[in-house]
Amino acid sequence: MPPARLRVLLLAGMLIPWGPLTISAQTSIDPYFEYLEGLRLEAAGDAAGALSAFERAASAAPQAAEVRAEIAGLHMRQNRRGEAIAAARAALRLDDSNVGAHQVLGYLLGGSAEQM
Repeated sequence: MPPARLRVLLLAGMLIPWGPLTISAQTSIDPYFEYLEGLRLEAAGDAAGALSAFERAASAAPQAAEVRAEIAGLHMRQNRRGEAIAAARAALRLDDSNVGAHQVLGYLLGGSAEQM
């Protein structure tokens, strides 16, 4: 039989309302981290993962035109012309002087003009 002190501690431990012992997940998204993660994933060949990271960054920083320009560039590099144009235009609505968005549109729309 355990010593008296140990029995008291065990009994006290059973009577104290501990509540749920859970670890909460991170609730806030760091847009800069997600942006960098997207760049890393694309460089590693994971375009779908990169797009997900860029989308998380865009939702966490709705006024960040650079993130949408990067999404446009990713779509362009994946040969998704319509999505690239839409993302580039979204970036330009936020910042009409965004260089990355202008490059994507110039490349895609300039190529269309040459084909005509």
